[in-house]
Amino acid sequence: MIAAWMAYATVVAALACLAAMAAERATRLGRRPARWVWAGAMILACLVPLAAIRRLPVSTTPLVAEASVTVLRSTPDGALQRAVILRPLPSTIAVARGSTLSRFDRPLRRAWLAASLAWCLVLVASALRITRRRRRWTTSVVDAVPVLVSGDVGPAVVGVIRPRIVIPAWVTTLAPEQRALVLAHEQEHARARDPLLLAAGALTLVAMPWNAALWYALGRLRLAVEADCDRRVLRTHPDARAYSSLLVDVTERNLVSTLHLAALGESRSQLARRLDLLTARDPRHRTVRVLGAVLLSATCVLIACEAPQPAASARESSATARRLPEIATGSDSHVVSAVDSTADRSRDLASRSPATKLSGASERRTDTRSRTDTLMPVSRAVIQQALDELAVRPDSMLTPNDVRKLAAFVRS
Repeated sequence: MIAAWMAYATVVAALACLAAMAAERATRLGRRPARWVWAGAMILACLVPLAAIRRLPVSTTPLVAEASVTVLRSTPDGALQRAVILRPLPSTIAVARGSTLSRFDRPLRRAWLAASLAWCLVLVASALRITRRRRRWTTSVVDAVPVLVSGDVGPAVVGVIRPRIVIPAWVTTLAPEQRALVLAHEQEHARARDPLLLAAGALTLVAMPWNAALWYALGRLRLAVEADCDRRVLRTHPDARAYSSLLVDVTERNLVSTLHLAALGESRSQLARRLDLLTARDPRHRTVRVLGAVLLSATCVLIACEAPQPAASARESSATARRLPEIATGSDSHVVSAVDSTADRSRDLASRSPATKLSGASERRTDTRSRTDTLMPVSRAVIQQALDELAVRPDSMLTPNDVRKLAAFVRS
């Protein structure tokens, strides 16, 4: 059951990432911040599967569901005929308790717990490492901005509750214009509380450290945080070429970065993406593209929320419950053939004379009894009980008139 749920959670997270990618496209075209899109995707990827695992519904859906079902319908002349109805998408997927997947539940639980603990230790070790290094940093004021000067850490913002700007010593030797850009970038991070958002994203992985889609979403969250900060900096310092040159210079110095630091320098792959966003131009038909991206994102979210959830397969304990799906769907060839034969004989008797009808009715009763004894592999009591249950079930695919005709046939 745990293996099936983990696969379900991975699919939901992947759909949430697809929705976030489309929504991010819409926000970029609309010149809006995109970091909240990826934050929402991570929340959706966690809440939907966790809500499902808390309920753990019991499914009566068969392990292999048919795409359609054959039922009996009444015709205007009173006869019964078969009709094919498409089944709706099931809300659950039954997983048998003794299946192969269920055998991995115990080792998967242990591996899950071990991975969560390991990730917690990584976060704690990272925080302790920054705390230990922070003791060696000196407090200074650069261009009227209070900062911490380090040897090799930064430019970045440290601290989740009370963020502080940390810069390496070489930043103080930069030209005043470049130094102003560095400080403006880090001030925007501190003002937007980006370290808190990144720390929350890293803590989200404690719930599902095995989910590859969540790791991808965390990386995109970091990129979105930096890209939003770049956009805010360029509002006050509109020289995009000088700012891009500074980003390249900072990245080439191979500065130290940790999981919960909002820093000016990032990996080269993220740097290329940030430079593309800085130099991107508005495409044609922007409004149409935005609407299309929003529609695609909403579709992915809807599919993620309505995806069939794994559920334990319930074992029906009575013969009636086992026979009920066959009778309701018309899959029992003996019952259906007997009903079809009775309907054909009813139409033949309706066209005969009264005397012929009387003899025909006697013949029909005798023939029906013999067919009942030979065509039905189950007892009449079981079928009668199943018909009684069908008559009161709100989701029955047989009309009350069909149930009455079947009951009359069984009693005859």
